[in-house]
Amino acid sequence: MKTKITITLTILIILLSLGNSSANNSESYIDLLWRRLFYDDHTVIHLIGDNHRDPNHIKYKQKLLKEAENEKIFLLQEGRSFNEKDNFIFGIEDENMHGLTSACNYYMQFALYKIIKNIDSLKDQSPLPERGLLQKVFNTFFHDSLGILLDMHNILAHASNHIEVIYSKNQEIITTFYNLQDLKSSPLDYDKKLTELVKNHSFEKPFFLNMHANISDWINLFKDIINLYNEILIDNEEFSHNTKNQVTDYIKKIQEYVNMDAKALNNMRSRVWADFVDFQKYNTNVFAIDYRNHIFLKHVLNIVENNKSHEKPFYIIVGAMHVPFLYEELKQKSYEIELNDLAQEFYNQYLTKLSNKAEL
Repeated sequence: MKTKITITLTILIILLSLGNSSANNSESYIDLLWRRLFYDDHTVIHLIGDNHRDPNHIKYKQKLLKEAENEKIFLLQEGRSFNEKDNFIFGIEDENMHGLTSACNYYMQFALYKIIKNIDSLKDQSPLPERGLLQKVFNTFFHDSLGILLDMHNILAHASNHIEVIYSKNQEIITTFYNLQDLKSSPLDYDKKLTELVKNHSFEKPFFLNMHANISDWINLFKDIINLYNEILIDNEEFSHNTKNQVTDYIKKIQEYVNMDAKALNNMRSRVWADFVDFQKYNTNVFAIDYRNHIFLKHVLNIVENNKSHEKPFYIIVGAMHVPFLYEELKQKSYEIELNDLAQEFYNQYLTKLSNKAEL
């Protein structure tokens, strides 16, 4: 009988392992099965470094989602609010901080678009190297136009909790998103409309101008959303008055470029580029990484401590840049952590940087 069970398990393992590629990026089916059958890992936190656009990572996340839906694991996700709990699936975001980070990104991109188009209006000028850099940044950001549209939709949906603050000045665009929201009751119509909006998206004809043709209105909308979140977050322990003032200063500077005539803009294009890079770095390093690191840690600890009695493993999916901070903090608190390959790669890079700094 024992031999039959062993043979059956061996065959099952072989079958599950067939066709399993992308072992470098995620835990394989054979690993999952082996772990389930031969040792108990409910005390382990699996820290999964995510490449948001990699098809293999997307596939792996879907597999983990299915595991969580079947109540075999706890799944903690970046990009989902801490207030969004779906049985064994949790979010670890502060939706206001996430909203501010995204709004800063969109404000910069819409401002960037208007500035590039202003520079382009000077037909008698020779090609400008900064112009190519600016367009490359824009094209990279809007590469997944459908994903961007859905993300903007989500930002507006959350901001609508405070809509009276921004609605009067941005009525037309917000109404466009409301009309889109109304289509959600009919999934086929909703998907058809989304597809139509992003169809043939290009730098010359971006999808957002199909929705609303005035680029200045898009800029003003996200400027107002930034100001809204600045006020909401002012009492947040991870936020500070200095941060609010820094963001306000960046917006004021970029807004000057937005309102500048084409010739004046062209004469200071190198400074424009440098200021955009500074704001992008600040938004990435301070909001997208540092502040959210601390928010993620606080929420992870809350979820783990409140659910460890279920004796299920915890899987945390975050952008790989968040891994070093979370790994070190969780290890210090005596949790057992396992990293996937991408998480390990980013943690090794972090250690190399520390080593290089120590040698200086």
